[in-house]
Amino acid sequence: MNPAPELTPQPDHQRRNLRQSVVLLVGIGSILVLATALVWGAFGALLTAAVLAGVFVLAPRVPPHAVMRLYRATRVPQDDGQLASLVDVLASRAGLKNRPALSVNISRSLS
Repeated sequence: MNPAPELTPQPDHQRRNLRQSVVLLVGIGSILVLATALVWGAFGALLTAAVLAGVFVLAPRVPPHAVMRLYRATRVPQDDGQLASLVDVLASRAGLKNRPALSVNISRSLS
């Protein structure tokens, strides 16, 4: 049996991810809408709900390289270094046909 997950998303997996995303959005969004309603009133709450809905609809369509460019991440070269070798091993174990690009974001904030 292959321990690597399927490379194509399954419908059950996609539905479960969507359901979890909706639960998180409703939970965190309701707290945010309540907080903005207390500070800015009903208009602020409606505006916050509209922004949350827009983020929910548009977020899955943002390409990964755009996010990396936004955070000013630098691409790690495909050399014979230890990090590149680790990426090669992980890609092989996952059954990926192509090696994924690896980017590093140097930040002062803790992750």
